[in-house]
Amino acid sequence: MAFTNVESIIRKYNIITKKLLAPRLLYLVDSILTLLVTDYFTARILIGLYTKAMLFLVTKLLPITLIILGMP
Repeated sequence: MAFTNVESIIRKYNIITKKLLAPRLLYLVDSILTLLVTDYFTARILIGLYTKAMLFLVTKLLPITLIILGMP
């Protein structure tokens, strides 16, 4: 699972998102609730010779943070 920013990725590359069946709560590292995640998309990523299909949850990140890869 990964996270991406609405402004930097979704709009820039015209990615079509889908709605989650139920909104998911998004917590920071210190367990503070930030907002609800309502949209997602899947994409294939390539890092070196490694390719993987990943689920990206769409949220509002800092402008300098384009993508967060890894488990929440």
